[in-house]
Amino acid sequence: MELLEDAGISYQIEDLRERGKAIHVDFIGQLYPPQHEAANALLTENIGILAASTAFGKTIVGAYLVASRRVNTLILVHTREILQQWKDSLEHFLDIHEDLPTYKTPTGRIKQRDSCIGELYSGQNKLTGIVDVAMISSLLKNGEVLPENKQYGMVIMDECHHAPAPRNERVLNEVNAYYVYGLTATPYRDDGLKKRIFMQFGPIRYRYTAKDRARDQGIGHYVYPRFTLVTDIGNDKKNYNESVKYICENERRLQMIIDDVKNCIQAGRTPLVLSHYKDYARRLYDNLVGVDDHLILLEGGRSNTERKAIRKQMDEIPDDQTVIVVAINKYVGEGFNYPRLDTMMLTTPFRFEGNGEQYAGRLNRDYVGKKDVVIYDYVDCHMAMFNRMYHQRMKIYKKIGYKLLQPDRPKQELTQMIYTGDSYRFYLEQDKLSANREIIICSPKLQQSKVNTYLELLQPVLERGIHVGLVTINVARHDPAYQPTVEHCIIQLKMAGVQVDCVDQLFEHYVLVDRAIVWYGNANILTKGREDDEMIRIIDTKFAEELLYVTHINSNNERNHH
Repeated sequence: MELLEDAGISYQIEDLRERGKAIHVDFIGQLYPPQHEAANALLTENIGILAASTAFGKTIVGAYLVASRRVNTLILVHTREILQQWKDSLEHFLDIHEDLPTYKTPTGRIKQRDSCIGELYSGQNKLTGIVDVAMISSLLKNGEVLPENKQYGMVIMDECHHAPAPRNERVLNEVNAYYVYGLTATPYRDDGLKKRIFMQFGPIRYRYTAKDRARDQGIGHYVYPRFTLVTDIGNDKKNYNESVKYICENERRLQMIIDDVKNCIQAGRTPLVLSHYKDYARRLYDNLVGVDDHLILLEGGRSNTERKAIRKQMDEIPDDQTVIVVAINKYVGEGFNYPRLDTMMLTTPFRFEGNGEQYAGRLNRDYVGKKDVVIYDYVDCHMAMFNRMYHQRMKIYKKIGYKLLQPDRPKQELTQMIYTGDSYRFYLEQDKLSANREIIICSPKLQQSKVNTYLELLQPVLERGIHVGLVTINVARHDPAYQPTVEHCIIQLKMAGVQVDCVDQLFEHYVLVDRAIVWYGNANILTKGREDDEMIRIIDTKFAEELLYVTHINSNNERNHH
């Protein structure tokens, strides 16, 4: 319109949006403050997105919108589980003062519906035209969108980040409701189609992040990196699936996970053991038989009746009995709700931001007696592909408010966050200055200015007789134009008293202080920092020794010198 006005072209606007029909409905619940803020933000506009973390109560806000707009409403979902959750929530929070609708049976009889809240799924059409919940895929029949799609004054899509899927877009492009809203915990996609979400629903009107949820929940949120010793000595060119198969076949890694689960059960925790692969989930399950009172396997491929029976079994487990849930990731995605969970074992690697927030959300629901939540992240740090994925996950943990867990330290002392950018350098320098025996730096790359800075910092340490070692990549492995600089840095370091070890392949980045304090991440310590650098600080003598082993430095300081 601005372009037309600037060009001096006259125009007329014809509003063809469907206002729907008025309905008599009241909200009989109570919103907590963030939900009120979210609802008010949406009600000031006729389109928009609520981006709120798991456990925010988006269905309750949706019910409030229905009662506030008071027009007939269609709610779009993409799974039967979410459809049932919406029906239950609407029945609980809405008081609808409308005559029960009637319908004609196949034999021609007129019968009355038992609710004003209808549903549509898998050929079951029980729409009422008042408030309906529909599987979005069921609105397509023989490639055509059902005409009922156009009768509503308001349309709400749950998990609206699925909107760009072709079948979903086909339905949404036919929506002509006056009010159109989207709800999601993860308003982004990993396929580059994020903008299509906003084309359908407009901008985000209110955002409540996983970090907000962690803060408001009032309990500790921790990540416990469990560094494995899996090392791919052979072919480093494996693709993702081949690499996952490789780590899943490692018996020592499997036993680490099983032992951790056993320890969690002994500590009175309720763990979710999560795998991206059905076969590995089954293997984990088989190794956990007999560990607890109730062992549940959620592996997909089950009928709706079987899924309901499993959920009923889970819901009926008394609090004084232990339970382990082993699941594939797709089963515990959107719509999964088991508030008792307080621990998660991420047994296979991933990197997409939406997955990290979604998985963490499984632990964020309130439950009586829940004191904290812990994510065990199994880090195959000696495999380049999985090491990179781990660093991406650490950024997600920081973003959603998680702190590092070290079991041998009281939780009240764990005030540090995951360090990003240059924020770690001050604390790292303090650790170096306090060294009593040894400092080992692993930095694949070297930069002259940073080497100069560190030599100045390390001079008083070297003068105290502290052994300082450096592991870096062989000069010949660098770009030819950069080799003279690397060569000069190495000579300079050796002349200052630093013991330098060069290796042909290196992707670990760490600093060890007295083989106890470990600084680990993706930052090249002896180069200029980057915004996406990430480091953690832990006290772990075993992990320190493993790092030395993998980088070919044995515990007796027998090194092959450059």
